[in-house]
Amino acid sequence: MAKRPGIFQRILSRFKGRKEAAPRTEDKAGARKERPKKATHSSFEPLEGRIAPAILLNPFTVQFRDVDGDLVTVKFSKPLFGASTGLDAQLDRVFKFDTGNVRASGNTDTAQTLQTLDLTGLTTSVFAQASSPANGVSITITADSAGDGLANVGYVKATLGATNGITLGKVLIKGDLGRIDAGTALKPVGLQSLTVNSLGVLGTTTQASGGTLSSTVYGVLGSLAVNTDFKDAIFRVENGNFIAGKTLPGNLGSLKIGGKIFTTQNLALADAASIAADGNIGNIEIGRLQSDGIFGGTGQGSGRIHAAGKMGDVSILGEVRGSAGKDSGQISADRGMGDVTLLYSLYAGAGENSGRIVSSAGAIGKISLQAIRGEASVDGGASGKNSASISAPNGIGGLKITHGEAIRGGLGEGSGSVSAVNGSIGSIIIPGSIQGGVGA
Repeated sequence: MAKRPGIFQRILSRFKGRKEAAPRTEDKAGARKERPKKATHSSFEPLEGRIAPAILLNPFTVQFRDVDGDLVTVKFSKPLFGASTGLDAQLDRVFKFDTGNVRASGNTDTAQTLQTLDLTGLTTSVFAQASSPANGVSITITADSAGDGLANVGYVKATLGATNGITLGKVLIKGDLGRIDAGTALKPVGLQSLTVNSLGVLGTTTQASGGTLSSTVYGVLGSLAVNTDFKDAIFRVENGNFIAGKTLPGNLGSLKIGGKIFTTQNLALADAASIAADGNIGNIEIGRLQSDGIFGGTGQGSGRIHAAGKMGDVSILGEVRGSAGKDSGQISADRGMGDVTLLYSLYAGAGENSGRIVSSAGAIGKISLQAIRGEASVDGGASGKNSASISAPNGIGGLKITHGEAIRGGLGEGSGSVSAVNGSIGSIIIPGSIQGGVGA
């Protein structure tokens, strides 16, 4: 029998408020019972009794559990959710999930998909976006590795129209993004930068019913970086209004696609998998693997990068392929572009002007590629008019073919051609042959 503590010890222990530690218990099998893990709590006081699946941790941060188990964190560079009254209604306007909502008293037990992050909902007046607290905010959306490690988002909405929108800072989404609308025609910069893992790869499955893959940024977009693939999406950078004697340009500072630009097979949507700017586009980098590149589709203008102004240097670790759509599989800049480098070849498609590098009213720098293949379309049929061609009326800095297949024409008029109607072509290196086709 254990010796009982003396009366002096018992009185001293009670005076100090000291408690004896509870003995560690074991289950019937002799295994130690684990202590419960510490819960993550919001810094807000609970606003209501019922439990919501997502949780507002603080005025900067929201967390929720996605459909494959990742803990997703949405973090803002500004304290957007610090209101003492009307907070629940504000959260409901901004965060739109496939199920449930977000509350300060919420948790992350229920799987959710963030279908829309609607920053226009921060203010109750739809005409007051210019004074929205979200103007200039940067957004980071990340996921832990409990699932696939990706935080997929359907739609980031930061505008209600060309002159009634919110300008954003840096937006980083470590997952797929379906679409984004940002900026206003009244300010020069619409979005400082957009970085996503992929764009359009999940289609509209992450959005509410009626969603699209069409995105618009008004004013300058500093940079667009897609770590993997760009699929089916239509991405536009549009000019702003005419202010102080000049038009606010819709420029895209730089473009980087880590995978390929392509469409769903047989998708007949015009401009699917296209990126266009009303102004200039800076340097372009596409691909990490040999299978990457730009691939046209059935729709007109599909698989295309276009600048209404100038374009910087273009580097593609892969190929450019036209397809059945007119102007598909194309790199174009109205007022000229810098040097163009393709690791592999330029291929014709059945569509007119498919598989093409072109400046309609400017010059192109030095061009290096493996071959120009206009002898047949990629599906084995006849090549289209001007397919697998390079054209710049004001001149081409030089042409280097790096493979013996060289230049081959096909059935389409002007297929497999290189032209500078009003200018000259610099140094030309062709290690193989030049073969004409049936087309003129």
